Amino acid sequence: MCHQSKIKTPQLGPSVLDYPTNKQSREKLHEFMFGRALETVEGKTDGYEVNLFEKVSADLFVYASGKMVEVGGANFEEIEVEPGAEVWMRMTFPPEMKGEWEIGCFVQEPNAKGHYDQGMKAKLIIE
Repeated sequence: MCHQSKIKTPQLGPSVLDYPTNKQSREKLHEFMFGRALETVEGKTDGYEVNLFEKVSADLFVYASGKMVEVGGANFEEIEVEPGAEVWMRMTFPPEMKGEWEIGCFVQEPNAKGHYDQGMKAKLIIE
């Protein structure tokens, strides 16, 4: 994914993830989803059938425009990241979340492939 800073392999239990970021894009919005089993709608990739954060709460720290906003105990399907913004997440993964997941951006571009189909995806393995 061209818009990530670094990807670490989180462990079961408390973890801090310091991605996703949107520092390289000055004009494009990105959305990040974490899940398994790719979902398509009308032939276009559109997210995941299984959402990692449906049952795992996370504290979100959003850094944008020189300010930080914190949202505690969030359950979410996607995170939209404005140009120049950075998101940190703190959560605890229970044992049933162990295994391979994926992070993807599913923004669709008019008259072009969507971000996911352009390669904006990465594996996330919880050990």
